[in-house]
Amino acid sequence: MRSHCLGAETLQANDHGDWSQVCSDVFVPSHVAADESFRGSIRQVSLTGIAVSRVVATPVVVHRNASLIATDPRDDVLLVIHLSGTGWVDQTDRTARLVSGTAALCETDHPYRLRFDSSMSQLVLHVPRERLRLRETVLRESTGRPIDSGAPGLTVLTHLLTGILAEGAPVTTADQLAETALALISAILSPDNSSRGQPPLSGDALLHVVRTYMQRRRTDPELDVAAVAGAHAISRRYLEQLFARVGESPAAYLRRLRLDEARRLLSETTSSITDIAYSAGFNDVSTFTRAFRRVHGITPREWRRDEAGGCR
Repeated sequence: MRSHCLGAETLQANDHGDWSQVCSDVFVPSHVAADESFRGSIRQVSLTGIAVSRVVATPVVVHRNASLIATDPRDDVLLVIHLSGTGWVDQTDRTARLVSGTAALCETDHPYRLRFDSSMSQLVLHVPRERLRLRETVLRESTGRPIDSGAPGLTVLTHLLTGILAEGAPVTTADQLAETALALISAILSPDNSSRGQPPLSGDALLHVVRTYMQRRRTDPELDVAAVAGAHAISRRYLEQLFARVGESPAAYLRRLRLDEARRLLSETTSSITDIAYSAGFNDVSTFTRAFRRVHGITPREWRRDEAGGCR
């Protein structure tokens, strides 16, 4: 079954036979072993030459052997970022144990096996080898090894891919999103990138990732400037410097996102002003009302009245 939403495609499987076909269609030809109660789904967004997927499944083993490689050779790379459950990646006589927040690399031109003993979810970035900015020796050394959750760029990449799957990939930004993802893979896998205190992206690329993250989380009342900085492993000062490039502070940008959300709710719903304040991410009604008045010159209640009267 397929459904389309915001540039994403979702494929579901109700048995291991369907899952084998789904995995082969989305990634590379593979064999699957699972019991009769197996269920799984893959949500995918295609960017410029690469693909982002979220995989959710009950216990399963997926493997690609030498026979499949000979029959249908591929030269792609899969970066697996594990979100929940426990799993293992076996390749080139190495095994990477996957827990939440960790990652592993698979090369599709060599046999590999993915094992999951419990229900799991993960992100998968599917990249043609020629798009990677890495030496062949770096790829070979990375295959089948666990990538720690603290690896430079991994948290930022996780946020980026999650946002792409949630919001889709507008055509106007698909190239930039793909280039940002590729830069992050290089940061994660490069042996020279050992300083965890340094942001792995250029300022413009990181600003794009941060703003996308804030857009997606704008209604979360726990989200503030410190939380945004922490989520991207950068200092609050550096975050302020990023936003200074576009003449706005991160606090002002977040407030603007929430006010836009509140204005939408004022127009499209009959919810109370209090409910709208909290739904838009504000922690109290007074703060919401003051912020709204500063921007629009009137209170939310007055704005709604004028909107209903056709004064806008």
